[in-house]
Amino acid sequence: MEHLELGWMLLYLITMAASTPFIDAKCNCVTDYWDSLSCVLNITGTRDSSPYTLIFSGNCSEKKSEFTCELVQTHGEYRCARKIPRDCMFIETLLTIDLQHNLSKFPVQPKFEPAQCIQTRAPYAPVVTQTANLWNITWTTNYEGHMYLKDYLDFELLLQGKLLSSRRTPYLCVEKTKLQSSSLLCARVRSKPSPEDYGWVWSEWSNETCWKTDLNTGQNGSTLVIWKCLGALCALLLTILSISTLRYYMKTMKAQIPSPAPFFQTLFHQYDGHLKDWISAHRSFVLEDKLTTDIVIIEFISKKPEELQDFQSTSYPLDVVRNDSSYVGIADFESPALLTALCPNSSTSYTQFPAFLWGESRPVEADEALKPSL
Repeated sequence: MEHLELGWMLLYLITMAASTPFIDAKCNCVTDYWDSLSCVLNITGTRDSSPYTLIFSGNCSEKKSEFTCELVQTHGEYRCARKIPRDCMFIETLLTIDLQHNLSKFPVQPKFEPAQCIQTRAPYAPVVTQTANLWNITWTTNYEGHMYLKDYLDFELLLQGKLLSSRRTPYLCVEKTKLQSSSLLCARVRSKPSPEDYGWVWSEWSNETCWKTDLNTGQNGSTLVIWKCLGALCALLLTILSISTLRYYMKTMKAQIPSPAPFFQTLFHQYDGHLKDWISAHRSFVLEDKLTTDIVIIEFISKKPEELQDFQSTSYPLDVVRNDSSYVGIADFESPALLTALCPNSSTSYTQFPAFLWGESRPVEADEALKPSL
């Protein structure tokens, strides 16, 4: 009986050993160092469809943590992905990974450090602009707000079958002459952590960006620059020609405008700049056609008081010609509303009043209208 039980026990152990899966667990799990975890396992020797689950346990920020990730079989592999606490995304974090199948646990990775198994998120698709000689290619890293990696990522750009590297800068400038002539160019980019303190694998490639280009763009970039220089030179020549033409027409117009210098020449040569004397000498040509009638001049002579009393008691009518061009001159009397003229035969100024201002029958009395101011 004892031998029978021993045989059954041996058979059970052999059966369990035969059904034990063989797992390749060499860093099968990676994190994006944000808040995500993904694992890929190759499990062989299985004979049932029971679920497989990964169990993570350890300390995250000095707190004991444990979480699971259920594996799903796809294309002969088992995969799982899940969100994990951000407290576990530190360089000091150390976790243990076990595989659970039915009621059994199998060690997969006794020491899993998230900071040493980083696969960053793929960058966004590149954006391409151009100048005369360059292709400017930029992209967004997906880590702009990350506490540690926002400024510490390296990149590889795949352009026309060539790998171009960029250290910690999310852009590249590529000379057009270094690319083969093609009507279609395509580029994509991937990233990884830059510091040596981290362990990493390259991220997935970003989405591809393609753009059309002239077949001779790379070869004829210098030709475009030459044409631009020629255009600028032509514009400069046209400007100079326009300025010269404008100066020529200005000189021609200036030559046709008479100079006033001959008219004022006698003012300085004959009258030494005395404007009043010069105007008095040239007054005749201004009033020659207008002032053709006689002018009555009344001068006031200083007299003694007794003689002045007799003079004031006597009225002297003036015989004035009544027409529009007749004037009466009163010495040393100025009125801004009437025409002021200079007497050509005397150095005394007079104010001339048209005769029609006096009326036809009103006599002019010397003691009232022509009384000097004392």
